[in-house]
Amino acid sequence: MAKAKKSTSARSRWKQWRAQAPARLATGLKTVLSALAVAVVGLFLYQSWASPSGRPYFALEHVRFQGLERVDPAYLRGLLQDSARGNILHVDLDQVRRQVESATWVESAVVRRRLPDELVISVRERTAGAVAQVGDEILLVDRHGVLLDPYDPKFELDVPIVVGLSRGGQNARLMKRYWTVVEDLRSGETDYTRHISDIDVSRPQVAVTSIDERVSVILGEKDFNKRFRIFLSQVEKVREARRQHGAIQEVDVSFPNRLIIRTARQGQPEVALSR
Repeated sequence: MAKAKKSTSARSRWKQWRAQAPARLATGLKTVLSALAVAVVGLFLYQSWASPSGRPYFALEHVRFQGLERVDPAYLRGLLQDSARGNILHVDLDQVRRQVESATWVESAVVRRRLPDELVISVRERTAGAVAQVGDEILLVDRHGVLLDPYDPKFELDVPIVVGLSRGGQNARLMKRYWTVVEDLRSGETDYTRHISDIDVSRPQVAVTSIDERVSVILGEKDFNKRFRIFLSQVEKVREARRQHGAIQEVDVSFPNRLIIRTARQGQPEVALSR
């Protein structure tokens, strides 16, 4: 009886093993496939660092710029000589962008990787919007007050020179004020900017220089179009004051119903005329 029980138990275990065989096989196959996948990934990573030629597959080989017209690409590559090198996957794209945007004529840049070995940098350049007198220099300036290169006659900018900017100053605020004056002077039937050589935005009361009369005209803080028209309507009084008192330093039309003429002669009092 004991042998019969033992034989029955053996047959039971055999049947149980056969029933579990497919599951065991599937588990073993999964383990083999997982190991194979790990091996493939490991081989790929290894080859990403060392190709048969001894050079990494993802070594940065090319830096290509898009959108450049004024900026020399060789100059930009010089800015990137320390940051754009080595494995392309390790290049700090934000650092590259900041370095490109440090160039004077670059307003903004977008940097992206193009595998296996290239950086593509799309650049938006600044646009010269006006000409600025900064000390003894005549410089191009963009609409936001960024000082660019020395003035080049090939830039045909039909706006008055802006006076009052400085290197390292609050040029953005002053340029915003400058464009407010320009737009106001152009807002009527006549574009009065064509009668003005420069606009000084550095002083509390905006001053412009009349091309025809070669005199500084104080326009105040608002109503620039209206006040310059008042000046033009009083030109004969200005000329008469010049004949009587000599050179004129400035004409102030910022006061209500008064025209103040300040002569350049030392000790000469102001000439105040009603309008």
